[in-house]
Amino acid sequence: MDDKQITEGLRKIMMAGIGAVTTGVEKSQEVIDKYAEKGKATFEQTKSATKEAAEKVKKA
Repeated sequence: MDDKQITEGLRKIMMAGIGAVTTGVEKSQEVIDKYAEKGKATFEQTKSATKEAAEKVKKA
């Protein structure tokens, strides 16, 4: 193996590492967005249920 092959191998390893980090960041953002949407939906459901309960208490 000569210096050029070693350099090219190290370059590929470095690029693979950068690609792995980038993919991890992208996937993390997808997961965060997904959980945020679920949290928002749960919050809205809770808010609606609380409002309905308050209406029932007022009527009773």
